[in-house]
Amino acid sequence: DGKAETLLNGESPWLLHVGLYAYRRDYLLELTRLPVSPLEQLEQLEQLRALQHGASIGVRVAEHSAVGIDTPEDYARFVARTPNSREGRAA
Repeated sequence: DGKAETLLNGESPWLLHVGLYAYRRDYLLELTRLPVSPLEQLEQLEQLRALQHGASIGVRVAEHSAVGIDTPEDYARFVARTPNSREGRAA
């Protein structure tokens, strides 16, 4: 149904999680003051805190998997293989 809440209800099959989240500053400040839920602590996914406190998060199914960018080295590899990136273009 396009909402992450479905995942919490067990109504959707588990899929690979690739997340891009954008929060407004005021909501992010509010979110950081909310208590960490047991599920968030178990899964180590901070968006679960938002969901369990009533936020709505839209989701889409991607046609392709993605490679994670978790370190400066991962980012450098991404830039090197991305022809349209500013940092990846020849000067």
